[in-house]
Amino acid sequence: APVVDPTNDDPSMWRNRIRHEVLPLLNDIAERDLVPILSRTADVLRHDAEFLNGLAAEIDPTDANALCEADPVLATRALRQWLTRDGYPPNAAAIQRVLGVARGDAIACEIDGGIRIARKHRRLRIITPDTSGE
Repeated sequence: APVVDPTNDDPSMWRNRIRHEVLPLLNDIAERDLVPILSRTADVLRHDAEFLNGLAAEIDPTDANALCEADPVLATRALRQWLTRDGYPPNAAAIQRVLGVARGDAIACEIDGGIRIARKHRRLRIITPDTSGE
């Protein structure tokens, strides 16, 4: 028997408004069911992301030279993986600031809430308020 989730009819939930309002409107405009197309596209993008994440994992995100030599797509992913793994998930602007530090545009930058990325001898490191005195 199917599981009945009472939140599936709650219009305050974005997923429900998309399912009940946005998708029917898009289907009407396109004059076809877009859900299978969106699903296939999501599968392709998921596989692409897995592949790119694997390549990015081979880059040392603390090595400024490696980041500068890498394709920007992979450098961005390598930084995002490193900072997220260490508990500091960055936004796109923070990634750009960190790439600037890697390039030598600055010696350090703030990524969020007092968390900084600094470069010394072509190595990047995370500086927290707790470690700033080291």
